Amino acid sequence: MKFKDFNDPQAIGRYILSLTDYDVKLKSAEDFTQRINLLTEIIGGASALARISGISNSGINRYLSGGEPTVSQLKKISTSLSVNLKWLVLGELPIVEGENIGPYSVKEGMPGYGVEASGIANEPLFYEIINAFDNSEGASSGVSLKDKSRDIVEAYNTVAGLAKEQHADAITLFTIKCDLKYMTVHRDVLAKSVTTVPEMKDQFTTVLQETDKQIAELEEKMASLNKRINV
Repeated sequence: MKFKDFNDPQAIGRYILSLTDYDVKLKSAEDFTQRINLLTEIIGGASALARISGISNSGINRYLSGGEPTVSQLKKISTSLSVNLKWLVLGELPIVEGENIGPYSVKEGMPGYGVEASGIANEPLFYEIINAFDNSEGASSGVSLKDKSRDIVEAYNTVAGLAKEQHADAITLFTIKCDLKYMTVHRDVLAKSVTTVPEMKDQFTTVLQETDKQIAELEEKMASLNKRINV
């Protein structure tokens, strides 16, 4: 397969499926870092993957070294290579949905995010949720990639069943939940530091108090949204 053929995502998907030498490696890769390294090797290096996906060289190299991409960056990789997002993130087979796949199929709705639909899923809503999570402090900073993907699935499955006028509030509610996950972990670290680093007790206590205040504000906002949309 010549490099110029890599402009065709479906051709790439068929090419990956044809590489019997890589089949076991791809199926047994334990995490995203291993999977992206194998794909990069198949494609011909980090520069090639950057060119194909539209992600910067520095971004690709960061992922190869263990960095976690945003959901939108994952979609770029998945779409440009025609690989299943669920496999890319979670390692769940199949690696490629099928020879004639597009980025989304009628059968699966939104493959890779576990969203089932009887027809094509509501793509504008789905991307609105992805963007909200990418712009959320919790979703971008402190929550694992697997948790982030599951949160997006949960958000989509819930929001899609609500009236359109409720969508904005419901999306905000789910991003707040994600932020709270991050802030709760951060708070636990601070609380531990207050007792384990006595020379910085005052500084950690101040930050801890501010974090508790932020958590309380988010919980209050979440309760208000819950009442308004009854999710």
